[in-house]
Amino acid sequence: MQLSIAQNIVNETNKKVLILTPLAVGFQFIDEAAKLGIDDIEQTIKENIQKDCRL
Repeated sequence: MQLSIAQNIVNETNKKVLILTPLAVGFQFIDEAAKLGIDDIEQTIKENIQKDCRL
Protein backbone atom coordinates (compact mmCIF):
# COMPACT_ATOMS: atom_id res chain seq x y z
CA MET A 1 0.00 0.00 0.00
CA GLN A 2 2.81 2.43 0.81
CA LEU A 3 4.35 1.84 -2.59
CA SER A 4 1.07 2.45 -4.36
CA ILE A 5 0.62 5.74 -2.54
CA ALA A 6 4.22 6.73 -3.23
CA GLN A 7 3.84 5.84 -6.91
CA ASN A 8 0.73 8.01 -7.15
CA ILE A 9 2.60 10.93 -5.58
CA VAL A 10 5.49 10.49 -8.02
CA ASN A 11 3.09 10.34 -10.95
CA GLU A 12 1.27 13.47 -9.81
CA THR A 13 4.23 15.63 -8.74
CA ASN A 14 7.11 14.13 -10.78
CA LYS A 15 9.27 14.31 -7.62
CA LYS A 16 10.98 11.70 -5.48
CA VAL A 17 9.28 10.14 -2.45
CA LEU A 18 11.01 9.06 0.75
CA ILE A 19 9.61 5.99 2.47
CA LEU A 20 10.96 5.26 5.95
CA THR A 21 10.78 1.64 7.02
CA PRO A 22 12.71 -0.80 9.21
CA LEU A 23 15.69 -2.34 7.48
CA ALA A 24 14.23 -5.85 7.60
CA VAL A 25 11.21 -4.75 5.54
CA GLY A 26 13.35 -3.53 2.63
CA PHE A 27 13.28 -6.84 0.77
CA GLN A 28 9.50 -7.03 1.09
CA PHE A 29 9.34 -3.62 -0.58
CA ILE A 30 11.47 -4.94 -3.45
CA ASP A 31 9.05 -7.85 -3.99
CA GLU A 32 6.01 -5.61 -3.81
CA ALA A 33 7.60 -3.07 -6.16
CA ALA A 34 8.24 -5.81 -8.72
CA LYS A 35 4.56 -6.80 -8.60
CA LEU A 36 3.58 -3.17 -9.19
CA GLY A 37 6.09 -2.69 -12.00
CA ILE A 38 8.24 -0.20 -10.08
CA ASP A 39 11.79 -0.90 -11.16
CA ASP A 40 13.92 1.88 -9.67
CA ILE A 41 13.39 1.01 -6.00
CA GLU A 42 15.48 -2.15 -5.87
CA GLN A 43 18.89 -0.57 -6.47
CA THR A 44 18.26 2.20 -3.94
CA ILE A 45 17.18 -0.25 -1.23
CA LYS A 46 20.09 -2.60 -1.90
CA GLU A 47 22.60 0.27 -1.71
CA ASN A 48 21.15 1.46 1.60
CA ILE A 49 21.07 -2.05 3.08
CA GLN A 50 24.69 -2.66 2.11
CA LYS A 51 25.72 0.72 3.53
CA ASP A 52 23.90 0.05 6.81
CA CYS A 53 25.40 -3.43 7.13
CA ARG A 54 28.93 -2.01 6.89
CA LEU A 55 28.45 0.13 10.02
